[in-house]
Amino acid sequence: MLTAAIIALALATAAQTPAQTSGQTPGPENAPYTKEMGLGDKPSMYGLSWFGGDEPLPRPAFEESKTVRSVDGVCKATVHITKQKIRAGEQDLTTSCFDGKYTGPILRMSPGDLLELTVINDGEMNTNIHFHGMQVASADYGDSVFTIIPIGHQYTYRFRIPEYHHPGTYWYHVHSHTTTQRQVMQGIAGTIIIEGELDRWPALKGITEHNCVLHDYQKGLTGEVVQGIQVSWPTYRLVNDQKFPDIAIRPGETKLLRFSAQGPNIYYYLDFGGEKFWVVNTDGNPVNKMVEVTRYPLPPGSRVDVLVQFSKPGRYKLHTSEIRTGPAGDGYSAENLLTMACEGEPVAKPIALPIAAEGPDPLRDLRQVQVDNTRTIVFSETDNDFRIDNRYFDGTRIDQLIKYGTVEKWIVRNSTDELHVFHFHQTDFQVTKINGVPVPFNSHRDNVNIPVRGEIEVIIPFDLPCQIGDFVFHCHILCHEDGGMMQKVRCYDPTKPMPPVRAGDGYGAPEDTNHQTVEAANPNAIGGPFALKLGDGKPFTQAQLGDGLSLMTFGYTRCTGACPRTLATFTEVDDILNQEKTRPTLRYVFVSVDTARDQGQPLLDYAQNAPLPLVALTGSPEEVQAVAATFGAAYKPQPKKDDGSYTVRHSTDIYLVGPGGRIFKRFALNTDPKVIAAAVQEFAPRVPTKTAAVTEGGAK
Repeated sequence: MLTAAIIALALATAAQTPAQTSGQTPGPENAPYTKEMGLGDKPSMYGLSWFGGDEPLPRPAFEESKTVRSVDGVCKATVHITKQKIRAGEQDLTTSCFDGKYTGPILRMSPGDLLELTVINDGEMNTNIHFHGMQVASADYGDSVFTIIPIGHQYTYRFRIPEYHHPGTYWYHVHSHTTTQRQVMQGIAGTIIIEGELDRWPALKGITEHNCVLHDYQKGLTGEVVQGIQVSWPTYRLVNDQKFPDIAIRPGETKLLRFSAQGPNIYYYLDFGGEKFWVVNTDGNPVNKMVEVTRYPLPPGSRVDVLVQFSKPGRYKLHTSEIRTGPAGDGYSAENLLTMACEGEPVAKPIALPIAAEGPDPLRDLRQVQVDNTRTIVFSETDNDFRIDNRYFDGTRIDQLIKYGTVEKWIVRNSTDELHVFHFHQTDFQVTKINGVPVPFNSHRDNVNIPVRGEIEVIIPFDLPCQIGDFVFHCHILCHEDGGMMQKVRCYDPTKPMPPVRAGDGYGAPEDTNHQTVEAANPNAIGGPFALKLGDGKPFTQAQLGDGLSLMTFGYTRCTGACPRTLATFTEVDDILNQEKTRPTLRYVFVSVDTARDQGQPLLDYAQNAPLPLVALTGSPEEVQAVAATFGAAYKPQPKKDDGSYTVRHSTDIYLVGPGGRIFKRFALNTDPKVIAAAVQEFAPRVPTKTAAVTEGGAK
């Protein structure tokens, strides 16, 4: 034990020493990427690795992760989070991850396809999923970090990839504030590939590609991922689920390698020992022109897709340099990650790289677009936490209010002695300057370094429908994000009602949209008949539910707390009943209390996108209040704003309802679905075919 501790201390100390350099200077094509990393211009030759040197031979052949592809325009996948002992690299690890694999499945689809991803959470913590880099809406069933999937529940994300979406490499990972770092290190992450990024280069048609997930974990004495992650301690690095795998390649053959930094905190600075490779995509964004490099920096969360080609047989190691993230930052040792094993019959006619793309450039230079507003954002630290604009993250506060349809310039400053990573949800941006030095335009990003005591200048267009709503930006060093270095953004449509802003400080007033729990107004109410409307405006009464049972709840479509949890409960109850030999008839009913906004299409969309058949109802404020009173539900419209909008507070009970709208049983929000399913089975044989008359105020 003492020897192990001494070795660990030595490795940790070595990882924090200044980088050793050689006399090799990269070509000028590397300069923008080198400056972006905030590092020197010379590569590190420091050779420390997990094994203390070169990896032993022979090495395992590279294995791709499980892949789920779209079929008939739908990519449908289920991932199950469970805690178990798995094989991660060349050692055992007890962890909570997807389907018993440290690397999650690859989801492959095309623009226009529908993604249906069901997450079953039987792990250790409440969780959720963020679709990193993707330009999809943050609404219900979409890319919202405010959705929560409680332990023992499941949730289905369902959204369509826009036709305009860029092809490239993306990833999906947990984004549950304060636990994101640990859950990502546990393995709750996977890759998304949007097809078509090489279509602009017909000469590359049919080349082989490999998806290389770069991630790492720290293992404690119990055999589990450590509770208190120390980013400067030695860490066990993997490519997919493997340690030092070999990728076979013939002399002269061209391959596409997709690299994604899916660890919570670790940086990579990649090279093939001075060999050239060619960048074709950054952070899911195509480059206008191939860029020839010998090294490439990859901060946590970033992706880069590159072409490789080696003219002579040999073993070409993908290497990451030693990195120090600043005087107050963290240290990462150098290591070899994988090897391109170049052997076999040479290719008769190698592709001459780089090659020019066909057709117009896919991306616009945002420096040519008129900027409507400029903001300055400051990343800072205290002795106890991490902050942006000296504010610790608060999900009930709107930090940045942005008008849809505008273009903004953001100056993002780093006031600390360590690197930070600027990551923006729902959209991409163009880096125009780093520390005042112009950056040549070739692509867009969603993830970029902010140099120590420096600043970056980026231009962000807010002109895509997916940007309307609430989302976040943050430091993608996840221990910093969990520590408070995140802000909430609201992008609003000026043609629609918007909550007012407090005068003078530029911050939105805290809203009651995250369900501060409200007790039932009358826990003894027994329900009764109701008359409401469907999204298409047609009337709907309880008689149309028939003689069976229904599960009924009150909520609103923009809810990010209780309502998704209720629908997750409905889904789990449905799954339990489907496993029974005889399944009683059960319908699922949602009554929206947000009568100002849940009329027509929003309600139709909510019902259509629900994970199971859902009767979604609403009405006038008076109609909804009457039904709420009948069911004893607390319903508290908040005072109307100057623009006519308002928020709603309401109780979150789930009602088991029989014919005539009568309540058989009520359940609290977090009731075990098994208990609800058992009650359905209990009451199903007792449902009367005819009911006594019921008054509007309840049965007498």
